Amino acid sequence: MKMLYQEEPKYALLSQSSAPGRESEGPIALEYVPSRQCHRGHGVWVSWTPWIMSIIVAVLLPSPLMNIRRSPVDLIAELNTFSPIYQDINLHLDPTVPDGSLWDNATNIWRQDPSPEVDAAWHGISMSNPILLSREDIFKLGKSVKGSVQWPYSSEELYVGKMNGFHLLHCLNAIRQTVFSEYYWRVKKFVYARDISADVLDRPNGTTHPGHMPHVRHCIDVLRQELMCTFSLDVHTFTWVEHYSTPMADFMLQRQCRRWDDIVRWKELHQMSDEDNERVDRLQKPHGVFENILPEGAAELLGKTAEWLKHSHVD
Repeated sequence: MKMLYQEEPKYALLSQSSAPGRESEGPIALEYVPSRQCHRGHGVWVSWTPWIMSIIVAVLLPSPLMNIRRSPVDLIAELNTFSPIYQDINLHLDPTVPDGSLWDNATNIWRQDPSPEVDAAWHGISMSNPILLSREDIFKLGKSVKGSVQWPYSSEELYVGKMNGFHLLHCLNAIRQTVFSEYYWRVKKFVYARDISADVLDRPNGTTHPGHMPHVRHCIDVLRQELMCTFSLDVHTFTWVEHYSTPMADFMLQRQCRRWDDIVRWKELHQMSDEDNERVDRLQKPHGVFENILPEGAAELLGKTAEWLKHSHVD
């Protein structure tokens, strides 16, 4: 490696005519001649530069490629706060064009007027039973085990939780039912707190429930917050259409959607049984347990609700 930093001195024979003051016969003199290779070390570094750059590129280039090969769950989890669901859900993303049309569609059940078939469809996508969470899950969710509802029917320390996406769909359904209040409360039913089957309760005076409008306002606001928190950065275009003289928005967007069947499969594998779900509803607060403080006015609303339920008609 010495050659990389310095060059050995080079010597050449002097011709007899070029050695002043010397006879032709005698010792041969040596003259120091700077070699044309005296900067060879610099040249070696130059020749190594492409190799060094190749190594650097080879090390750094796989980093973005590794991200491409990562699963959708890993990428989604990286952009969100902790959820135990990310640990074992097999989630796929599907290229999808959602129905963004402005026109009624008789084949789209989600746009149809209320009916038993429509109710069954909404019931199917908005209902889920609770799931069980570990103590570590509670902490990672940013919560405290103090005041959290513990599941008493297990030898392990487990707590009760629920998938939030189904709560959001429940809220959307509650707003939908309010839009069609003539059907849901004056003709058929009023179901509050849980979307249970359509024929369980018959309360024509349902809209007088003290918690009805607070519940609807809650649902409007949580959906607003969800849409702002996960704000869509997709872009829709405008198009020209017949019988219309100004630009019309085209909401038929190219999307990457989480596969719904994967979510339902995870729910069905992890949620409590219907029997345990009923047990959750019947849990009574243990004596001396830590209680979180309710905001002003909440206690009064709960009291009015309890009183209303005493006098409501149930077949």
